[in-house]
Amino acid sequence: MLRNLLNKYKSAIILLFLITLLFFSAIFLSGEDPSQQPIPVPFVKESRSEEKNVWNDLLPGTSAVIEGEDVGSAEFLNQESYNDLYSVSMYKLEGPEASNVPTEVYSKKDTGVVDYIIVPVLNTSQGHLERVIEENNLGEPDLELYVVDEFAQKMYVFLGEGLAFRANEISGGIIRRIYFTPTTAERFLEFWGGAASVEEPLFQHP
Repeated sequence: MLRNLLNKYKSAIILLFLITLLFFSAIFLSGEDPSQQPIPVPFVKESRSEEKNVWNDLLPGTSAVIEGEDVGSAEFLNQESYNDLYSVSMYKLEGPEASNVPTEVYSKKDTGVVDYIIVPVLNTSQGHLERVIEENNLGEPDLELYVVDEFAQKMYVFLGEGLAFRANEISGGIIRRIYFTPTTAERFLEFWGGAASVEEPLFQHP
């Protein structure tokens, strides 16, 4: 009976032996140790968690937006011209940060690369200015600007980190988080300082 089984599977056994022999011959001729063969690593999406000025995986100065496409969990609403250089796209957030006030993303018309993002913060418990500065090791702001036509609001700008916060200067509650391409004070004021002033307004309505 054993002889019959061997005869029956003789061809399969010979084929398996030849395949094994060829495999080890190839390794031997290559001079590589099988234990040193590289182990395949699955693709992992690049994380930008170490960057402080990222919103929904958009990094100003690097990431681009496409009109009509959503960004992460944010739904695209519309896009319009801001000036000769920039377009502004409006996005609606989903989830706990959902708001009737859209997030504004300013991108260059010629490339679509994002340069400036304004994110509304309705619940001030989401960010107190002093705590956010401390948690992110931001130090002293490079610019403190007065927000025009808004009572007791200032913009605290960290040029090197690409971060700014509009906050109530009395309570410290953050009203807007702003992400931008790190730049100089002159360029920031030229392009993004239109609603702010380096000097305190003579009169502000409470």
